[in-house]
Amino acid sequence: MLKKYRIKVDYSTGDSFHTEDTYDYVEMDWDDLDIAKENLVRIKEHYKWYADKNKGYRRIKEDEIKEPLHHVGLEYDFQIRYKLDDGNEFFTTCPWCGYFENLICAEIVVNPEKNDMKFTWLC
Repeated sequence: MLKKYRIKVDYSTGDSFHTEDTYDYVEMDWDDLDIAKENLVRIKEHYKWYADKNKGYRRIKEDEIKEPLHHVGLEYDFQIRYKLDDGNEFFTTCPWCGYFENLICAEIVVNPEKNDMKFTWLC
């Protein structure tokens, strides 16, 4: 069975002299749309916590920011745990977390590598 769902994350990156918008896909994909949605929420919760802790500005009252449970115990702030289709968890880094990086949006998409509802004509 083909894995169906992937999470695409748009973010800005750069250095002291320039900024550019880019995107990346989370390393895994899912058959279960509900689990993909849960992981989308994990990204949102993690980034809210990460930005509050590391970006030097506060958008939310301090008592509303708690370390996400899917982050507890990880060594670095830019790591996150994702839930897999079988219920296990997998942790990895977030390329949208960094000194020059800022999350723009994240969305669930049909896996672009395994999408049988699209074709590209190669000339």
